[in-house]
Amino acid sequence: MLRNQIGQVVERLRQCFFTVNSYNFLVIRMNFNAEKELGKIKSQRKSMRKKRYTPSRLDKLKFEILSLKKEKASLSDIQCFLKTKHIKVALSTIHRFIKKHG
Repeated sequence: MLRNQIGQVVERLRQCFFTVNSYNFLVIRMNFNAEKELGKIKSQRKSMRKKRYTPSRLDKLKFEILSLKKEKASLSDIQCFLKTKHIKVALSTIHRFIKKHG
């Protein structure tokens, strides 16, 4: 009787996306479409890689900043110049801007 009940349980499990392999281990069967999943992953990664560029506040004064740097102005001098134009930025921001554009 117990063997009959176990057989019924195993049959129900087979119907519910489970299967029992030859070693009597319970294995989950899934409807998995690798091609579809790979497409989802690639589209997600592509959107993450997409560069988002918002114009810098320093772009408006690019010529002035680079001219000051050519005249051997320090980053602090450039920062003071930008403060007169009501632009508050860190020295590292100015350094990156000059490194990128200069």
